[in-house]
Amino acid sequence: MILRFFLFGLSFHWCYSKVVLNELSTVYVPFDYDPEPKYKMFAEASEQITYDPQSKLAYTIGGSGYLHVVDVSEPSEAKIISYEKIEGVPNDIDTCGGYVAATVRHIFQPLPGKVVLFEGYSRERKSMRRIRDISVGNSPASMITFTKDCRKILVANEGEAGKDEMGKFFDPEGGVSVISFSTSNLGKEEPLVKHADFTKFNKKAKEYVKKGVRWVYKGERTGKNTKFSQDIEPEYLALSADEKLAYVVLQENNAMAVLDVEKVEFIELYPLGFKYWPNYGGFDASDKDKGIHIEPWPVYGMFQPDAVKMFIHNNVTYLVTANEGDKKIYTKEEHGLAWSETTRGATLAHGNLLSESMPYELVEALYDPTKLGRLRVSLVDGREKKLKYKKLFAYGGRSFTIWSTNGIEMVYDSGSDIERKHALQMPLLFNSHVENGNHLPTEDADYRSDDHGPEVEIVETGVIDGTTYIFVGNQRVSTLIIYSLPNDKIEPTFEGLHRGGDTDASWNQLFKERRIGDTDLQDLRFVSAEKSPNGKPMLLVSGSLSGTLAVYEIQVE
Repeated sequence: MILRFFLFGLSFHWCYSKVVLNELSTVYVPFDYDPEPKYKMFAEASEQITYDPQSKLAYTIGGSGYLHVVDVSEPSEAKIISYEKIEGVPNDIDTCGGYVAATVRHIFQPLPGKVVLFEGYSRERKSMRRIRDISVGNSPASMITFTKDCRKILVANEGEAGKDEMGKFFDPEGGVSVISFSTSNLGKEEPLVKHADFTKFNKKAKEYVKKGVRWVYKGERTGKNTKFSQDIEPEYLALSADEKLAYVVLQENNAMAVLDVEKVEFIELYPLGFKYWPNYGGFDASDKDKGIHIEPWPVYGMFQPDAVKMFIHNNVTYLVTANEGDKKIYTKEEHGLAWSETTRGATLAHGNLLSESMPYELVEALYDPTKLGRLRVSLVDGREKKLKYKKLFAYGGRSFTIWSTNGIEMVYDSGSDIERKHALQMPLLFNSHVENGNHLPTEDADYRSDDHGPEVEIVETGVIDGTTYIFVGNQRVSTLIIYSLPNDKIEPTFEGLHRGGDTDASWNQLFKERRIGDTDLQDLRFVSAEKSPNGKPMLLVSGSLSGTLAVYEIQVE
């Protein structure tokens, strides 16, 4: 079915829901102090969050370099009560047993980062206490997690390329660091740190590529060939229920790795495959078509998840991923060389780079900016031996997917449901993002259709009154979509679509008036009724662009 809307003169509602998110409070987080707090959009003041149920404190961290402590003991009056300045680029945060750990990247991105370990905020001392810095792998990603006993910390090290101290291009090895403590007193002695990398897979690189693991960058424009393991970039991880295994998302590689936590060794790599859009309901491929046009374009979508979470349903363990999509683009200024794996569809057409076997209708669509001409496609995938493109591969699944942990087999994919729900219920904000701070939010609709669409960034799960719920955060369009799982099968049921904030003023004005909502939604934390300050289930939500931490009560009607 082809779904088409034009964006003029339509009305919409903020929330169509059986499950309602009731905003209790929103904290605007400063990006700096001089000495008074300073606020602005795009400052990444609040990106990743964690929650300590014992102290009823939330912690938020962002690229601006601060860790903020937020008191949520009165959820309707959440407030910042302390902060810590952290050197480097903070990336993620977790808490366990009264301790708080944050990953921090080196100022030179590809070099080894660190974990900064604190004693959690003390209401008596009115401060946190920094215990130690722990060196980890290259460019730690937005993923750190404690094991349940609080005696191990796992860090995904993305190993992204960039400039080293000499200003030269450097593409390091990625992997996972496992930090182990011998006691529950994490300040007592130095921990044992082990690193797992992917070098063992280099000998079988061709085999893994043939199976579908993407090898994107191979050393172009350096005069040297780089290894398969250097291209593998861990983005996120989830522990198994018994914490013996970690499932590690390799976003750009469109794959997942399985780590033996005790041995600190990768066991296997699994390609995630592709979704042929005619079989999944289609997608909107253009930001220049003046409307919503969800069509079954003959394009392959790469899942490329950003986040992964583990959950148990009917005593079976599953993984659920948020299929954001990502691409490698290097610039002279930031990385030391210029190279990109992606281009527009029209560039392939005008550059005489299309195979003669490509259907005429598809070729015609690639010349048209209102069809496939604007779509971001891969230069790495879909080539014939003659270096012409027979198939088109686009970034991200624009969906969430449920996978079996046995062999990482797909159990369910939401297809085009996320775009379609937005098209029906929030058409004036369809695939929107902040193109211009002086625009009304509705003026920026359709802005991201040519790229990742709604950009499915983060996923969270939680159980309320015996029912499992999946919360899906869409970064660019800044919405939350909620699904429930029936007790007898893995077929998610749509329960609601939520967007915070207003649209009756410019982005800049909405921010100034504190009405912008959770813009550029980045992280979610479910808080069960048992662990909630008010005895009701809650969801904590961070907005990177807005620099906010919002507290929502989850109401099931």
